[in-house]
Amino acid sequence: MPVTSSPLHIAVVGGGIGGLAAALATARAGHRVTLVERATRFGEMGAGLQLAPNASLALDELGVLGAVRHTAVAPPRLVMMDALTGHEVTALDLRGTAYTDRFAHPYLVTHRTDLHAALLSACQEHPGVTLRTGHTVTGAEQNGLGVHLSFAENHAELTADAVVAADGLHSRLRQSLVNDGEPVCSRYVAFRGALPTGKMTGPMSRHAAGA
Repeated sequence: MPVTSSPLHIAVVGGGIGGLAAALATARAGHRVTLVERATRFGEMGAGLQLAPNASLALDELGVLGAVRHTAVAPPRLVMMDALTGHEVTALDLRGTAYTDRFAHPYLVTHRTDLHAALLSACQEHPGVTLRTGHTVTGAEQNGLGVHLSFAENHAELTADAVVAADGLHSRLRQSLVNDGEPVCSRYVAFRGALPTGKMTGPMSRHAAGA
């Protein structure tokens, strides 16, 4: 989003990774941001993330790559393995010249909570971002002048020039503005689990990210 001569007031609904990143990017572009989160405190659930170079580039543009790298791991190899046999199919050297010549940013492995914490800290420090917790959107009305949001708590209200819906898969804001129905399952599902290394039946490198 380019910096404009007339800064806008942008509302962001949802304080997860996407909402915080949107708020930070908007504020760094010179606009005023109010981010509202339904929960009474900011937090993130989930497991680990693999951040490809394009993701690292985006974090660098947001000014948080250094903070993310402080808790992340930069594996030397990326290994693709057969899901049934566990045999290595192919591998990518993440520190060789072929990789570094093509990509200027690292391949990182981190935890969602650490990425969320880095973005939250940057938003808290930015003077253009206002963070509000305990705000549940109950309605949204838009016209040529902007968007008006209403909340369940104490009849609170917020008017902004535009709004970003980052309140998750079952977004209340999206339903208020678009009413496009419930999400449709693609029936493509991946399950993630963890087990002790002692129960691994095949070799597994501690110095590589796998897929």
